Amino acid sequence: MLKIRNLKETVLSDHWTKLTAVSYEQQDADGTWKTLKRETYHNRNGAAVLPYDAERKTVLFVKQFRAPVFLATGAMYVLEACAGHIEKDESSDDTMLREAKEELGYQIHNLELVFKGFTTPGFSTEQLWLYLARYRPQDHHFAGGGLVQEGENLDIVEMAVEEAIKLNEKGQINDMKTALLINLLRHRLKL
Repeated sequence: MLKIRNLKETVLSDHWTKLTAVSYEQQDADGTWKTLKRETYHNRNGAAVLPYDAERKTVLFVKQFRAPVFLATGAMYVLEACAGHIEKDESSDDTMLREAKEELGYQIHNLELVFKGFTTPGFSTEQLWLYLARYRPQDHHFAGGGLVQEGENLDIVEMAVEEAIKLNEKGQINDMKTALLINLLRHRLKL
């Protein structure tokens, strides 16, 4: 059985998100103790939704610049599911309804939680709630595009579900939450 002792945490940064240095002693199977050091990002929890129109067989995405992706790959844009941080006074459902209005410009319906888990448990505390939801063309009541005061400059992309599945199969969807949601939708629609 794993044993941990003397866990210590020191704040390294507390800007966009809190970053801490963590050290602890872990007992190996042979009984010896060794000290391990890690860094932990204390990210806020989030939620993401992939809205789909079951009649027209379409889905909605946002396309945006992501600095970490650009630094890692040079890609200017990421095609991804609508997502956002869960605010202190709202549920993950409320977050998705709000974010769909802000980012996509749509009032979504039939919000269904399909997965909840840690995004990167090796270094982040963030948990992510993933949803599928319905939309129709007549549900487009808001401007969308994100909030300017938050630096968001999003394009809204509507595409056929089959095209999204093909992009995912070719590895051209490089956002894991979005890839998982496409696969869950594919399973749901039996495509």
